[in-house]
Amino acid sequence: MTELTEAATARPAATSGQSLRALPLERYVTWVVDHRRWVIAIVLGLTVFFGLFAAKQQVIINPAAVVPQSHPYIQATNTIEKIFGSKYLVVIGITPDSGDALQPQVLEAVQRITNKLYAAPSVSKQTLLSLSSRQAKSIKGSADSFEARPLLDHIPANAQERDALKAEIDANPVYKDTVISDDWRTATIMVELKENPNGFGAMLADVNRILGEEKAANLKIALSGNPVFLHQAEVFADRINWLFPIAVLVIGLLHYEAFRTRQGLILPLVTALLSVVWGVGVMGLMKVPMDIFNSPTPILILAVAAGHAVQLLKRYYERFIELVKVQHMEPVQANRLATIQSLVAVGPVLVIAGGVAALGFFSLVVFEVETVRAFGIFTGIGILTAVVMEFTFTPAVRASLKPPSTAQIDTETRPRIWDRISAGIASLVIPPRNRRWV
Repeated sequence: MTELTEAATARPAATSGQSLRALPLERYVTWVVDHRRWVIAIVLGLTVFFGLFAAKQQVIINPAAVVPQSHPYIQATNTIEKIFGSKYLVVIGITPDSGDALQPQVLEAVQRITNKLYAAPSVSKQTLLSLSSRQAKSIKGSADSFEARPLLDHIPANAQERDALKAEIDANPVYKDTVISDDWRTATIMVELKENPNGFGAMLADVNRILGEEKAANLKIALSGNPVFLHQAEVFADRINWLFPIAVLVIGLLHYEAFRTRQGLILPLVTALLSVVWGVGVMGLMKVPMDIFNSPTPILILAVAAGHAVQLLKRYYERFIELVKVQHMEPVQANRLATIQSLVAVGPVLVIAGGVAALGFFSLVVFEVETVRAFGIFTGIGILTAVVMEFTFTPAVRASLKPPSTAQIDTETRPRIWDRISAGIASLVIPPRNRRWV
């Protein structure tokens, strides 16, 4: 037993200031235990504050944040997009089950969709291009003049008018493979979308609504383009909404298997969940959205925080059992003292482990990719909040709970498969003759 533990055992009811020999950490933990209601109230109040920002978090992908902006190719692409536009271009394809795309049903669908897109607020109208758009002109030249008129000023009513439209498209080859495919089977609508801070799902909302209104049994309408792919990446990253509860369930089952007590199941999980709320809340407070890279951040914070909390709780049980069964101390008194001594013993290790892990993630700030930097920064912040929880909320709650009963102690100390596995590994590794092989 260390000198610190012996001193603390000799003064089980001591409070901060009663012993000049108490180390600063012991005095601090004693203060937390003595003022546990205030500590719990402050932590819960801050959790509500951060929770308001965490609840507003969305998965939004910024293409500029996932590529190094200093790369020459990226800089050239940005310059081209700034000058010519077409950064968020989508293509709508309309293909009939039979026949070509110049039949009236297809052209009417093109005309309706084009008109609706012109009325949509999310569309850049200057770059909208289709057979019936304002930019699509049939240009005919002569020796001293040229004539420009709408490519599709009305829907062809007969075969002669369809042939005339086909001839006009042939006379203006720029429209082949632009507003109509080379095999005349598919009519296309090219439209640039305005940037939306709420992500690509919001950016595509008007287009999806318009296309949903144009469903027909004998027409196939397809949508493609970079915004469509990026929206699917947002949907993929949004899986965190159901992966996170699964992670909580798995970690909770492991905790219950390890301790077989309700406190062993709930207390580490609550500590970890509060750390996640704080970490994600800081992201929301700084207006950094979740994306495909940093969406696993909550699960990572949960795993690290739960692992640290389990170490602290295990040390508490060991110390409580020693005080009650070996030193025959009253359970209430032993509960308070075990809470203090367990954090004093494990606290420095938790600080070092959490600090090293946080610094490791903070080192990602050297990356040029913005989203990787955000992942490192906020994961590190989340791990540090877990350390803060273990030095405030966890001892305050543990001191507020009833001491473990005799049945709970017997359940917690009963050997399990994990004890036998670790004991078997130790028996293989520790003997001197086996160390050389290891």
